[in-house]
Amino acid sequence: MKTSFGIVVTLAALALLAAAPAGAERFDPTLLGYGGKLAVNITNVSNHPDKTNSRTTYSFGALVNYPLTRMLDFQMELLIAGRGYSIPNTPVYDTADNLLGTADAIAILQYLEIPFLVKLSPAEGKYRPYLVGGGYAAFLVRNKLRLNDGLYQIDFDLNNTNDLDIGGIAGVGIDMKMGKGWFFFEARYEQGVMSVIKDESYRSHALSFQAGCWF
Repeated sequence: MKTSFGIVVTLAALALLAAAPAGAERFDPTLLGYGGKLAVNITNVSNHPDKTNSRTTYSFGALVNYPLTRMLDFQMELLIAGRGYSIPNTPVYDTADNLLGTADAIAILQYLEIPFLVKLSPAEGKYRPYLVGGGYAAFLVRNKLRLNDGLYQIDFDLNNTNDLDIGGIAGVGIDMKMGKGWFFFEARYEQGVMSVIKDESYRSHALSFQAGCWF
């Protein structure tokens, strides 16, 4: 995910450059903003001894935004967030340890995620690039291991998963004035610091492309 993080950093630099010529319209700093969002995520884990492939997952939820200054906001979110990874060509054995073949082993994880963020909007106007950063706490609500050989699939409980993940967030986006509200696009990178599996060091990470609106 170093490439993904580099993409976010590059977009952040472009956002700051684009902020300079903006106009003079800004949220009322006394108002509390609220809204919703949807996201497509590319997720994986680091430090796994086997080759892992990323999964495409989805997130949705709500946000509340409180202006601290004319350029700086505090933002809280409540999301249902998909995570996980897959291991291709995993050997599959029967109860007598006889090799049956291979299948893709897919870890399907879903969290109740609570990001807490600081949002920097250096521009004013109808188009407002911004940077966002902070952390999150995520509580596991679903964990499945799916074996898929291309013809059949079967789901099992994924054992020994940690119920909590915490991590950091960095991203870049743009707010666009739409009537009485705002529409936004955002790209963010999330890096977990706790292992997905107990007694291991498989840390979750995700590149997330988000869109939503708020008022």
